[in-house]
Amino acid sequence: MHFGHIHGEQYSVLLLDNRGMGRSDKPYMRYSTSDMAADVLEVLDHLSWTADRQLHVCGLSSMF
Repeated sequence: MHFGHIHGEQYSVLLLDNRGMGRSDKPYMRYSTSDMAADVLEVLDHLSWTADRQLHVCGLSSMF
């Protein structure tokens, strides 16, 4: 509510499933957390969120 509704004009929120997680494609090849981090950077670049700005990244992992 705080970020999305009350202060929605000030903040943006991005929810992202890494490859193999959630409803994302599940590639048969091996991939690492470094690969998944690179995917996040690619998405941020696509959104032009790589310009000078304050960005907080929060993650949750079920990888063992």
